[in-house]
Amino acid sequence: LNPRTNLLLAEMIHGIFNYQNMHWAYWHINKKKVPVHRQHPVHKLSTLSSELCIVAPQKCLCIMETSVFIPRRMGEAMLHTLSVLLKVPAMAHWQVHMLRAEQGVPVQPDGKSCGVFSAVLCLSMLCHRPRRLPELTEETLKEWRAHMAHTILLTNPNVNLGFAS
Repeated sequence: LNPRTNLLLAEMIHGIFNYQNMHWAYWHINKKKVPVHRQHPVHKLSTLSSELCIVAPQKCLCIMETSVFIPRRMGEAMLHTLSVLLKVPAMAHWQVHMLRAEQGVPVQPDGKSCGVFSAVLCLSMLCHRPRRLPELTEETLKEWRAHMAHTILLTNPNVNLGFAS
């Protein structure tokens, strides 16, 4: 199957993106057709301290971030671009949910770890069943950052991390 076919067949699409080369966020697209006549929780996520439940009666894009930096129009532009690439015009009109701390998305403990935070959030959404949000502290973010660097070096030993030899 080609990449376009894989995306068309998937019930959900997950990823992270960088907004204006300044901030990272996790996103996913729910492609399931949920009947409009009944409220159905698309996501019920929990941590030890919080629970996030999204009610979305139709197909949607969810962007989870820890600030209010990313505007809804970014999600609308993403859906429009995907609708053109995938040749699914209706996708451009799907709902965009901006999920932040008020909705239960955990807040990163510093102002510099949004990339690691978003990658760990994406991994948690993909791998944990039932889905749960990670508990992230400054210490666990350091551990995740080291794990990610190690993984990158293992898969591609020619990566230049900018260190002089």
